[in-house]
Amino acid sequence: MGIEAATRIRLCGQLAVQLQGRPVDPDLPGRQGRLVLAFLAAHRERPVGRDELIDALWTTDPPADPDQALGALLSKVRRALGNGVIEGRRDLTLVLPANASVDLEDAHEAAERADAALARSDWRRAFDDASAAAAVASAGFLTGYDVPWVEDRRREVEDLRLRALECIAAAGAALGGAELAAGERAARALIAAVPFRESGHRYLMAALAARGNVAEALQVYEDLRVLLRDELGTAPGAAIQALHERLLREGRGGPGEAGLVDPLALPAPESHPSETGDAATAASPSDTVREERRLVTVLCAELAVPHSGLDPEQLRSRLGRSRARVRTELERFRGTVDRFLGGAVLAVFGAPVAHEDDPERAVRAALRLLELSHGESSALESTVRLGVATDEALVTLGPSRSQEEGLAQGHVAALALELQRLAEAGTALVDDVTARSTRRAVAYDELPPVVPERRVWRALGERPLAERTRTPFVGRQGELALLERSTER
Repeated sequence: MGIEAATRIRLCGQLAVQLQGRPVDPDLPGRQGRLVLAFLAAHRERPVGRDELIDALWTTDPPADPDQALGALLSKVRRALGNGVIEGRRDLTLVLPANASVDLEDAHEAAERADAALARSDWRRAFDDASAAAAVASAGFLTGYDVPWVEDRRREVEDLRLRALECIAAAGAALGGAELAAGERAARALIAAVPFRESGHRYLMAALAARGNVAEALQVYEDLRVLLRDELGTAPGAAIQALHERLLREGRGGPGEAGLVDPLALPAPESHPSETGDAATAASPSDTVREERRLVTVLCAELAVPHSGLDPEQLRSRLGRSRARVRTELERFRGTVDRFLGGAVLAVFGAPVAHEDDPERAVRAALRLLELSHGESSALESTVRLGVATDEALVTLGPSRSQEEGLAQGHVAALALELQRLAEAGTALVDDVTARSTRRAVAYDELPPVVPERRVWRALGERPLAERTRTPFVGRQGELALLERSTER
C-alpha cells in the first residue's frame, strides 16, 4: 500500500505470496496448502494450534488421521516457503521480516488512520487513507474459497469496506472539487450494500447538496423515510433529520459550495438564555415548545352520543364516564389522548414517549375498546368504530403547546379519522403500514379498496402466543449463518 516490500502477502482477491522477492504461491501444495498459509497469515499475531488448523481445513469429511494428514501437508508447505518461515510443532507461527506487507493488515491500519483523521476534520488524509483501505477490501477475502472460516473473515472484510466507504463519502462531501464525485459514489455503494444504515443516505444528501442538487438530496431523505417506515416501522434519526431541515431552510447550494453541509454535523443543541439575560423571565427547557418529526400511530375512536332525551347534565355525565374509561384504557397501552372531538377521541402512540411497538400497542388498544363495548353488560357501550394509521407527523412537545393544534400534525391523523368513519359498527380498520408492522401479533382480514390507492385491513383479534411468528432479523445474515453452522456440528 504505497511501500515496496520484499515480502508481500495478498489475502484479498486471489492469494499471492512473495517472499524476499520470490513468488512462492505456485509452489504451494494445492488448495489445502494455500489455505494453510492463508490461515497462518490471517492470524500471524498469535500462534495457531494444530487442532484449530485441522478444524479450519476439514470442516466435513476429515481424513482418517487428521493430525498425520496435517503433518504431511505442513512439510510440503515448509519446503515451499523455506526454512524458518513456519515455526513450532504443536503451536504454529508464521514468521515474516519486519518490513513484510500483508494487505489486510495494511488496510486495517489505513482505516484506523482514516477514522482518526476524520475525527479531527483532516479531510484530505481521511479521504486518501480510506481510499487505500477500500481498494484492498473491495477485492473480497480469498476469492474462490468458501470454507466457514473464510466466510467469517470475508464478512469482517466487508465491514472494513463499508467503514472505508463511510469515511470516503464523508470526506469527499467535505472536500468538494474532484473528490466530490468519489464521495457520492461511495455513498451510493454504501446504500446499495446496507440500505437501512442511515449514514450512506446522509452522506449522499451532503454530496448532492454540495454540488447544488438540493432537490435530489431531499428525495434521498424521502426515499429513506418511506423505506424505514414500510420495512422497520421507524423514522429517520436525529442527525439526518437535522440535515434535512437545514436543506429545507437554507435552500440550494451551488457547484463548489461543499461548505453548505457538514456531513458529520450533529443536530444543533437547543438554545438557552444567555448568562447575562433575565433569569426570572427566561423559560426553562421543560417550559419551551419544540417540534419534531416522528413516526407515530394515531387511533381515532368514535363514541356514539347517548340516546336523545337526556338533559345536558345527564349527557355530560354519561359522556364523561365513557371518556374517562377510554382514557384509562388508552393510557394502559401507553397511548396519549390528544383530544376529544365531540363524540370522537384522538390518541397518539409514539409521542411524547416512543416505543418500538407503538403500532402494536395502538391496535391492541383498539381491540380492547371493542371488547369493552360488546355485550349487554358492556363497560363501554358507546364505543362504536375505530381507525388506526401510522405515518410521520410533526409532533409538538412541551407543556405550553396549544391544545387547539394538537399533539401530532400531519396526514396520519386525517387518515385515522377517515378509516374510523369507514369502519362498520363494532370494527377497527387499520392502514397497510400498521397492518404490516403488527401482523406478527394481530390477525387481519383485507378489505376491498375503500380508500383510493390504499390497502385497508380489519383487525380480527390478537394471535395466540403459539401462533406468533418470530421477529425478523435485519442485517444479521452473518450471525445467523454462524448459529446454523454451530447447530450442525
